[in-house]
Amino acid sequence: MSATIKQKFADARIAITNTLASEDIQKRLNGFGFNQRRMQDGNGLLDQVTQLTALQEDKYGAYYDSTDAFYQELEQIKERHRRHRKVALIAYEGNRSMALKLRLKGETKKITDTIDRISTFYDTLAKDSSGIAAYGITPEEIAQTRAMIQSMIDLRSQQIARKGEAQHATQQRDQALRQLNNWMKDFRYAARFALRDEPQLLEVVGIKVPS
Repeated sequence: MSATIKQKFADARIAITNTLASEDIQKRLNGFGFNQRRMQDGNGLLDQVTQLTALQEDKYGAYYDSTDAFYQELEQIKERHRRHRKVALIAYEGNRSMALKLRLKGETKKITDTIDRISTFYDTLAKDSSGIAAYGITPEEIAQTRAMIQSMIDLRSQQIARKGEAQHATQQRDQALRQLNNWMKDFRYAARFALRDEPQLLEVVGIKVPS
């Protein structure tokens, strides 16, 4: 929650809590459209924002965890691929067909392209590893790497899903905040009229009065 949002939330809590705690303030506001029911509506919005903020923070926590797990797995696989690619460049030197299938030339920067490039490399070796086996890279190691790649792809899917959930939680939180902010605008407008003769009561509900 940003500093601005925290301040607006704190202002709303002061206004609602202190109004509900004062019969005098409630009586004065009642004639300006803020009866007990409307005050409880505001209190409900306050609770909703609290709950949705906690949910949003939980969702982003899950997203950050899934992101860290994905990149950790990706870096391990990239390091393994770099080592195996160097060997493949030697093992298949002059073999243009295998160089093409293994995608030994060129570089990629996008994550999706990197995953596709690495997957293609090991899928190709899984079909025919005889050339590279002579350099100490066994079929078992290739199979193990392919399992790591599948795990990484699953982590990538989780990361994307967690990101969507976090963004959705943020939208819900922001919508509740907008409703609370609109409620507070109406409340302040009514309070300035209802409590205009009692500046100390305006201070109680968080509305500053020039001295």
